[in-house]
Amino acid sequence: MRKRILSMVCAICVLFLAGGECVNAAVVEAPVVDELTAEGSEEGIMPLWDNISLYITSIAIEGSTLSPYAYVGAKGRSSISITMTLQKKRTGSSTWTDVNPSWTTSATATDLEFIKTATASRGYTYRTKAVYTVNGETITTYSSTTVSY
Repeated sequence: MRKRILSMVCAICVLFLAGGECVNAAVVEAPVVDELTAEGSEEGIMPLWDNISLYITSIAIEGSTLSPYAYVGAKGRSSISITMTLQKKRTGSSTWTDVNPSWTTSATATDLEFIKTATASRGYTYRTKAVYTVNGETITTYSSTTVSY
């Protein structure tokens, strides 16, 4: 019983680390999926993306070192690019501004991972913005968590 609870807690932690933006399809049983319909759709659930299978956008901090992170998985071998931008706002403010420069990487692969480092300034909250392009399909995401220094 203890192992089962630990497994469930670990699964929840993985979802939070992924920004809650990807869901393991194995968790949803087929009969439930068959009953659901997308709003305005008579054909059932529509996939979110044609080429993107999952993505993770996050940020970490250790001391004053920021580590923005981006990962995207494709549904097959694809032309993939990631543009990652660190964004900051003054503590207490609601306006995010880009920290220059942005970073870009690309590859022809089934997935692509990207991590950089930057130095934080005191009095700011930071997040990661990532733009993923997979075979011409583009999505813009933000880390679900922020870090402050």
